Amino acid sequence: AVVSTQSTGVVLRLPSGSKSVPLVGHKGPLTSIKFSTLSSLAITTAADRSCKVWDVHSGLLITDIKYRDGNTKNCDKVEFKKDTIGGHFYYIDKFIILAHTNDLFLYKHHIEKPKNSKRWLGRYQKVCISSLSHNITALSCCNSFYSTLVVCGLSDKSLSVFDYNKEEEALRIPDAHTRAPHHIATVDGSKYVPHSSETHNLIMSCSVMDDVKLWDIRSGQCIKSYNRTNRVASIPSVSTCVRYLAIPGEDHAVHVYDIRGGGAVSKIQTDNILTTVFSPKYPQLAVGSTGGVVTFYNDR
Repeated sequence: AVVSTQSTGVVLRLPSGSKSVPLVGHKGPLTSIKFSTLSSLAITTAADRSCKVWDVHSGLLITDIKYRDGNTKNCDKVEFKKDTIGGHFYYIDKFIILAHTNDLFLYKHHIEKPKNSKRWLGRYQKVCISSLSHNITALSCCNSFYSTLVVCGLSDKSLSVFDYNKEEEALRIPDAHTRAPHHIATVDGSKYVPHSSETHNLIMSCSVMDDVKLWDIRSGQCIKSYNRTNRVASIPSVSTCVRYLAIPGEDHAVHVYDIRGGGAVSKIQTDNILTTVFSPKYPQLAVGSTGGVVTFYNDR
C-alpha cells in the first residue's frame, strides 16, 4: 500500500503491482497505512484529525474514526483536537489502537452489513484511554498473534513499552535517540515465513540525524546500531524472515544489511528515497521515492 501527500492512498496487488485500488476520502496528507491480519482491511491516518478503515478489495470506506469516544448511539461526539498517528489493528484485529498527543486510544471495532445494503459499515467504541508522560511521535504493535504490548516513541527521545494486560508502562528506554523517534517497527511475523518466537522481542527504531537501532525489549538494551544517519525522516524496514534490514541513505541508495551478521549484503542505487518495505509473502523490496514512484526489487 502507498500513501501520498495528495490525501489519497493506493493498494497495489503483488507480485507485479500492476493492479491498484485507490483509497479516497481523507482531507489531508496521509501519514500511515496498515493492513489487517488477512489483508482484507486497511487502516489509514492523515493530517485531518481522523483515522479511517477501508475495504482493500473495493476501496470503499467502512469506518471513519474521528470521535474520541466512538460512533455508537451512546457515545459523545467529541472530535479529536489534533492529528492522530499510528493507526493499527491490534490483538488479531479485535481492536484498533491509535495515538493522539500523549494518549493511547483503544477501540473495539465491529463490522456489519445492514439489510438491503451492498456495503459494510463499521462501528467503534472506546475501550480505554492510556496517558503517557510525553507526546507520542511513533507507534507500533504486533497483530498476527495475541500480544498485549505496544511500543511508542516519545517526544523526550525515549522509547516506551506499554502493557495493556497490566494497563501500565512495562519498560522505558530513556535517550534512545538524539531526537524523538519518527518510526518504530515490531517483528509481527507472517503466515508465509515461519521463524522463532524469540524474534518478537526485537524492535527497530530510528530518528532524524541518528542511527537505526535494534533493541531487545526483554533487557531494554540496544543490540545493534547501524550508522546510516539521515537528515530526513526516511523509513527503514525489517524483512519478514528477520534476516535483512533495508535502510535508505542520503547517498541516493538503499543499504541492505544482514541482521545476524551485521554486514552489508546489497546496495540499491536510486534517487530521493522516502521509504522501504519488504513484502510479507514474496521475496521483494519496495522502495518509495518522491514524485509518487514505487520501485520493486527482487532478490535475484
